[in-house]
Amino acid sequence: MPFPNITNCLVCDAVREEVRGKLSLLGFFGLTPNVSITVKSFGLPVSLAFVLMMEPSAGKWPVMLDILDPTGKPLVPRIGPLTIVSESGKRTVAVINTATTYPRAGVYILRAIAPDGSTAYDASYALSEEPTTV
Repeated sequence: MPFPNITNCLVCDAVREEVRGKLSLLGFFGLTPNVSITVKSFGLPVSLAFVLMMEPSAGKWPVMLDILDPTGKPLVPRIGPLTIVSESGKRTVAVINTATTYPRAGVYILRAIAPDGSTAYDASYALSEEPTTV
């Protein structure tokens, strides 16, 4: 079974799993690539949750993830493999929770890598630092 096509990525502070398969999104930032996040300080870890939405499919697939800095270099060691499981006819959703220290402002990329090593999806999001007030 081919790796499912990833169609969207939502970005928020956290995701909570609820009864009956529902997800509660906390601190919703938006749908990539139209996501701008202001952080308090680039010296502190930032917790983000990414929700990858895929076309309906059935199967089980491993996926690896990279977080790339504005120069395209990996920010953290490769994440995974994570297993995506989907039932026939249902939209597939994968939730990735991260806590990463970002070094500077810019556009970062969460890259999903399919089992064959190809890039399955790039989700870009912009970070900026909160202005200091005196």
